[in-house]
Amino acid sequence: MTKFIAFLLLGLAASIGFADDHGPDIASCVEGHSKLQVGTWEGEGWVAPLGAQLNKFGFSSEITEKDGMILSNLTNSAGNKFSNSWAVGSLSRETEVSWVEEKTVTQTVDSCVEQQGVFRIQESWTGTLPDSGAKLDSIVQTSVSEGLYWQTLASKPHGSDMPFSVWWVNSATRK
Repeated sequence: MTKFIAFLLLGLAASIGFADDHGPDIASCVEGHSKLQVGTWEGEGWVAPLGAQLNKFGFSSEITEKDGMILSNLTNSAGNKFSNSWAVGSLSRETEVSWVEEKTVTQTVDSCVEQQGVFRIQESWTGTLPDSGAKLDSIVQTSVSEGLYWQTLASKPHGSDMPFSVWWVNSATRK
């Protein structure tokens, strides 16, 4: 468990240092990030919502590109299927998040950086917890290279000065 926590903290510290690349090349960076995800992936993840037990899961994913759209189909180890799609190079998209009250949330690209064949992107969105009505600000940080996919999800109370808390991590390798 100590190694896992150290791994999470190291990954978060590295991802916080991403440059804010809001220049004219951010759309091409996001496009490169999206296109590099195309393929078949096999991975595992860990989720530990605040105060909850750490749970591990496996998944497989097929990501394709068609007519300027990226299509993602994922099946987790419990047999649950999830789909998502977005326009190549899109800086904002509507996405479904099953654990918030809103039917969809707007996920916006905050930064995108490419270094030595690794694309790192940070997106943010806000949603409402259905059981308490509390609003959360969330960030999704995703790194992808030719053979490795790494993603974290962190949240904090909406508008607060608290640091984001990572509670979801997944990684995958290209099959």
